[in-house]
Amino acid sequence: MLTMPVVAHCVNEYLHFGSNWIHTVIGGLRRYRPVVLCKRTVNLPYFPLDAVGGEVVAAYSSPLSHAYQKAAKAWFAPYYPAFRKAVERRRVALLHSHYASSGYDDLPLKRRFGLPHVVSTYGADIWKLGMLEEWRRKYAELFRESEALLAEGGAMREKIISLGCPAEKVRILHMGVDLAKVRFTPRQPGADGVIRCLMACRAMEKKGLIYGLRAFANVAQRHLNLRLDCILCAKSKDSLRLIHALKSEAAARGIADRVTWYSGMPYDEYLRTAERAHLYLAPSVIAANGDAEGGCPVAVIELSAAGMPVLASRHCDIPEVVLDGVSGYLAPEKDVSALTDRLESLVTHPEKWPDMGRAARAHVGAKYNAALLSGQLENLYDGLL
Repeated sequence: MLTMPVVAHCVNEYLHFGSNWIHTVIGGLRRYRPVVLCKRTVNLPYFPLDAVGGEVVAAYSSPLSHAYQKAAKAWFAPYYPAFRKAVERRRVALLHSHYASSGYDDLPLKRRFGLPHVVSTYGADIWKLGMLEEWRRKYAELFRESEALLAEGGAMREKIISLGCPAEKVRILHMGVDLAKVRFTPRQPGADGVIRCLMACRAMEKKGLIYGLRAFANVAQRHLNLRLDCILCAKSKDSLRLIHALKSEAAARGIADRVTWYSGMPYDEYLRTAERAHLYLAPSVIAANGDAEGGCPVAVIELSAAGMPVLASRHCDIPEVVLDGVSGYLAPEKDVSALTDRLESLVTHPEKWPDMGRAARAHVGAKYNAALLSGQLENLYDGLL
């Protein structure tokens, strides 16, 4: 284990429940030993790296360390001393930044040690920040100096190229799910006849939650057996305001007693909660500030693998995952009428769910299997080294 090449994975915080896919990427490595460089840690017991011989180095490990690291970065070198020491002591061979914004911040560390630099992009870092002139200038520097930028799919790749990145540097590497953790369960209504829809994501405008809720309310008026579970992760005041607005909408539409609200939860608990649902709603949109999914929400991939038909919008790389009419249905962004029609079709034709679920599992297994994708990532590392 100790003789393996070491890759430094840079992420702002390690790790929020809503970013569990980063742990899937790091924890799937077999020929490279990871060291995570982060400002601070959260939920650390839920994202261990012991199985791959990894470790986590947090610059802000205590209040005193926070003050020292921040001052040293501001006055003496453009990186945290804790990161510099970690790279030196672990003999890091390659730098992998998660989010393009972190990639730009990590450029001084790349220069200091002459490391090959891989940058994974995920959504807001490209779509939202890419609208700002300041970040377009920063990204021009990042695109020039980094060796590879990873996009989740074709739409994300084209967006990165449109910001000025050389096409040959942008590689597609899908987001993967650990199929050993996601149990496949063909969906069918229970003995009580109740049909449960699910929306599970971070509470953000780009998730299009209001459109999904309105479509659900329209169909629920005609189907008294319909229920909605919402697992929403709130990390900011804006997120809490959005959840309040959703609850107000549910009350105004007379469906408050048919919606169950959950806060963010550990990954295993989220999967257990999702198992009782039949249909997943992912009506993502481009937000007013330009934010977008970038690729495809990981929950769409996970719950497709779990055998759940998905109703989603034609947004970013979602159509690469949800096969329209085969594993689920797609609708135009913000089109409540189209979402309503397709949800009505799913609710009234449960006999289609098992075939849709099997098609979804097969598609994810072929294209989004984390074990296969980890091998592809390690092959990329091999080439850069």
